[in-house]
Amino acid sequence: MRPAGRSAATPTARATAAGVLRLVIFGLGCAGERVEPSPAPAPPPAATPDGPWIRPAVPPEAQIAGISGMKAADCAPCHAEIVAEWRTSTHAAAWKDPQFQQELAKDPGVAYLCINCHTPAAAQQAQLHAPTALLRSPVVSPNPAYDAAFQDEGVSCMSCHYRPGGQIAAAHEGVRAPHPTVYAPELREAGTCTTCHQAVTRVEDTLICTFNTGAEWEEAAPGMACPACHMPEIARSHAVGAPIRAGGRHTFPGSLIPKKAAYTPEELAIIGEWAPGATLRGERTAGGLRLHLRNERAGHRLPTGDPERQLYLRLLRADTGAILWEERIGQTWTWWPRAERTADNRLARGETRTYDVPLPDGRAAGLIVRLDHERISEKNATMHGLRDYARARTVIELDAASLPVAAP
Repeated sequence: MRPAGRSAATPTARATAAGVLRLVIFGLGCAGERVEPSPAPAPPPAATPDGPWIRPAVPPEAQIAGISGMKAADCAPCHAEIVAEWRTSTHAAAWKDPQFQQELAKDPGVAYLCINCHTPAAAQQAQLHAPTALLRSPVVSPNPAYDAAFQDEGVSCMSCHYRPGGQIAAAHEGVRAPHPTVYAPELREAGTCTTCHQAVTRVEDTLICTFNTGAEWEEAAPGMACPACHMPEIARSHAVGAPIRAGGRHTFPGSLIPKKAAYTPEELAIIGEWAPGATLRGERTAGGLRLHLRNERAGHRLPTGDPERQLYLRLLRADTGAILWEERIGQTWTWWPRAERTADNRLARGETRTYDVPLPDGRAAGLIVRLDHERISEKNATMHGLRDYARARTVIELDAASLPVAAP
C-alpha cells in the first residue's frame, strides 16, 4: 500500500529506484524444488539500499486523533460494512496466511524484508529493523508499540489510509469526520496497489522477489486502474451519518482462493458476484473439441503475482475426474543453483488461445472441460505442511456434450 507522502511514480520506476521491494521473498524454497543449503551470500552492496520495502508505511509513533486506536476494529464502529468486507479479503489474511508463515520461517536472516508488505504498520511488528550495508545484518531493536492483535490484521485500514501528521486519507472531497482527514485521489490509482504488487529484484542467486503485476498492467494499458476491478463500485453511506456516494467495496477479489480451507457462506455473500478474468468457450468438431481461452477482463497477465500460480485447462471424465488432456499456463522457474525463469506462457490482456483437443473415442458424452487456478501444487503444499488449506479453485466448467457443433 502507498506509504505516506510517496509520489505516484510509475511501478517500473519505483521498482528500479527501490532495488529490493517489500513483499514475499521467493527463492526461499517457495517452489519446493530446492533442498540443498543456501550458498554463501553475495558480497554486500556498497551502500545501504533504500526503498519502500525497507521500513513500515506507518511509523511507530503514528496516532490518529478522534479514534480509539489504529486497528480495523477501531474503525468498525463508524465503518462496519467496509470492515466486514475487508475481513473477507486476502489483505486481512496477509500475516496469518499459513503459506506465508512457512516461507517466512525458511530464512530468518532476510525475513524482515517481507513484513513491510504483509504488516505495513510499525505497531504490527514485534521488532524494528534498521538495515545496514549487510542485508542479512540489520540492527534489530524491540518495539514498545507492538500490538499482536494489530499484527494479525495484516494489510489493514491504515496500510492505505494513514497519512503523515495523523490524517486519514479519504477518497471523497469534503469529508466531515471525528478525526482529521485529507482528500487523497491516489486511493483510486494503481500506485496505491503496485507499491506492494510490483516487486522484482534479486538479492542473492537463490533469493529473489518476483511479483510483476504492476509492470504487466503498464504494458497492457487497460485504461483503468486496479480499483476499477478489485474494488467493485457501490453507492452507499461510507460511514455512520455520511451521505450516499459512489465508492469501492473493500473485498479486493482476485483468484478467490482463500488463505484457509474455504470461505464461509457468509463471506461469499459479502464478496458477491465476481467475474474471473478468463473466459472459455468451445465447439465440438469431428472427433474432438475446439476450445478458446481468453484473458477477457484482467488488466494484467493471467495468472499474475506469485510465480507458482498456474492455470490448468483440462478435459476430464465427469464420473471419475480422470484427466484426459491438460494444458498448463504459467511461469516455469529453476530455483537452484540460481533462480531463473525458464519459460512463461501466461495469457496477455486480450489474448485468445485456441486448442484442438482430441476425444478418446470421438464422443463428448460424460466429459467436462474445466479451467482450474492453482496457487500451490499438491507436492509443495505437502512439503510445507499445509493441510486443510485451499490450494486451487475451479474457475470455469463446461459440459463437453453441451458445446455447440462447429460450423463446417
